[in-house]
Amino acid sequence: MVFPRRWTATWFAFGLLLAGGCDPTRADDGPGDEPAEAARRVSDDPVVYEVTIGSEGDALLYDVRRFTVEAESLVRLTLVNSSSPAKGMLHNWLLVMPGTEDAVAAQGLVAGYYRSWVPESEDVLASGRALKAGERELIEFRAPSQAGSYPYLCTIPGHAQTMRGVMLVE
Repeated sequence: MVFPRRWTATWFAFGLLLAGGCDPTRADDGPGDEPAEAARRVSDDPVVYEVTIGSEGDALLYDVRRFTVEAESLVRLTLVNSSSPAKGMLHNWLLVMPGTEDAVAAQGLVAGYYRSWVPESEDVLASGRALKAGERELIEFRAPSQAGSYPYLCTIPGHAQTMRGVMLVE
């Protein structure tokens, strides 16, 4: 049986997840493992951080899988879809409450294309629209007041299993 190429990539990414790969909380995940400096502090009054997160080419991965900000700081996140136009992949970005990633991903499927797979949920703290290859979007939001690890993910169908990361709030 022959499968379309995009199905093969999706199943490959799913296999990585099952094999224990792409865990954003592990320290040895490879080139996308960014130090805390991935977010640059650009202002002290008010406290403002800037970070740029893109897709790793046509892989179902973010190029920054971890960054750190201060509690209640303003975050200016630029999302860049670096996938090739030939593949036509869409990507989005959602910051969610800890422990809700899978539920939000499932709700995103229900939200569908016209809502950019972004569900209406109290668990979604910040989000951006679905971007086509080569597009970018500025997403501005306040970091949570509570210190902790806040996961982010892409909720485009088939992407949520591997396109994940963590925003650390100090």
